[in-house]
Amino acid sequence: MKRWLLAAVLVAGIAAFAHEPGFAVSIQKPDQVMTVQQSVVDFPGIGQVTIKALRSWDGFAAFTFSDARGNLLYKRVESESDLEFSRQDAGYRSSTENFATRVGFRVVDGPTAGSKMVFLATGSRTTSNSGYTGTLVAVHEGAFRVLQLQGKYDDFVKKDDLGRAVVFVFSQGGMYVGDLGEKRGFGFAAWNIIWNVANGERYSDPHRYAVRLYRVDQEAGQMVKIADLKTKNKYDDTRKALKELGLDYPNILQTIPVLRCYFLGGNWRCDERSQH
Repeated sequence: MKRWLLAAVLVAGIAAFAHEPGFAVSIQKPDQVMTVQQSVVDFPGIGQVTIKALRSWDGFAAFTFSDARGNLLYKRVESESDLEFSRQDAGYRSSTENFATRVGFRVVDGPTAGSKMVFLATGSRTTSNSGYTGTLVAVHEGAFRVLQLQGKYDDFVKKDDLGRAVVFVFSQGGMYVGDLGEKRGFGFAAWNIIWNVANGERYSDPHRYAVRLYRVDQEAGQMVKIADLKTKNKYDDTRKALKELGLDYPNILQTIPVLRCYFLGGNWRCDERSQH
């Protein structure tokens, strides 16, 4: 074979190979950090802030807040890199069917005129369901801070992978930030199924629902629990469960595109859930 022909064959082979994930610089490497969501928000007293949600296929996930000059103002790591996990999960890197933590956020109006808060959310899957965590970040004493949860760990408040208290719900549950109604003030709400495994309930069965209400105290940098509510009846639709309790809260998780898909019953679903 002539040298020029051999060279052409080699170049063609390399070009074809470059379309395989992780080969060329232009192809997303499995451990490369990706920006999955980004917004520029004007915060009173601080100015323009760029908020990013970051993740990689080796398990790393985080949020960053930077000023107009690129200086880092706040960073919250949601999960650390796990190279062993990355190798085990190699077959899922190009699809949504993976166990890696998904991250997204939503900027919301705060309790006072012109104030803003950032709702940070994560989504991850187990063998049969999806779980979501939520935290609120606000400007406290001139800096970004997570509003601390007051109370003990229970069915709503869990420790995350880094040992911090976060609100947790299953895919059948939801969260809300805003006016709680009935003169409760501005706050945070979370609702979840009451899964009675002892009575043989499956995750796909109708369930009773529990709702947790927090009042946001921005000056103290806290979220204070003010009520725990439970339905008397079982439902397969969150809106009906909330209606029994006289509540009408839209699910903020459904406003974050990367979290709209959920894992339930061994399958990924991306439909508009009736319970949201």
